[in-house]
Amino acid sequence: MKTTVFATCLLAALSPIVSGWRLQLYSGEVYQGEFLDRSGSTGTDCTNLARKYKNKAMSMKWDSDVWYGDCDVYLYHRDGCNAELARSIGGDWNVPRFSSDVARKINSYRVDC
Repeated sequence: MKTTVFATCLLAALSPIVSGWRLQLYSGEVYQGEFLDRSGSTGTDCTNLARKYKNKAMSMKWDSDVWYGDCDVYLYHRDGCNAELARSIGGDWNVPRFSSDVARKINSYRVDC
C-alpha cells in the first residue's frame, strides 16, 4: 500500500516536468495553414506524410521540452525517411519561411529523443 501511494505521489509530482515535443507544419509562410500537429514524449519511427500533404510545408514550429534532454526532429525529402533535408539541434526550432532547399519538399519526418 505504501509503495502504491508513493508511486502515485511521485508521478503526480513529475507530471508537470515531463512534457515532450510538438511538431507543427504549415502550408503557408509565417505559420499559416496548419496541416500537421503531432506531439509526444518519446521519439518516433519514420512517419510518412499523408499523400495530400507531401511537398506542402512552407513553415514549421518545433518545440522540444523533455526533462531528460532534447529531442530532435529530422525532415526528409523522400518517404521512408530518405534524403535528409534538415534537422533540429536541440531545443526549439521555429521556421517562419523554409529556404528554397526545404520549402515544399518534405515527405517524411522522424523524432529522435
